Amino acid sequence: MSNTPSKAEIEALVKRHGALSYRNRADTQNPAFGFSEAGLASLLAEVRKQHDALILQLVEALCECAEDSQEQLDRMEAARLRDYKPNAVAWQEDTIAKAKAAITAARAWLEDT
Repeated sequence: MSNTPSKAEIEALVKRHGALSYRNRADTQNPAFGFSEAGLASLLAEVRKQHDALILQLVEALCECAEDSQEQLDRMEAARLRDYKPNAVAWQEDTIAKAKAAITAARAWLEDT
């Protein structure tokens, strides 16, 4: 399933935000052509809102991943698997570190914007 909007959905979105013209604009490379300043600002605000919502979903999923991975690591440590399967333990630790780094980056992005 693709999240890419159809041409009709894009057209409806730009018209909803005040585009004066959208179809048959092969004569310009300016993606903002046909928008009033207020319409373009409105469109950008909606896109930003959707973007931030997706980042929040990402953070929630990564937090869940990190928690699950930490639980698995705790079980591995309790079973003393570090002595027998050090690569598996290291992989689990790496997964947790990557998830935490992505969470930190996403939260920083949301705070800066």
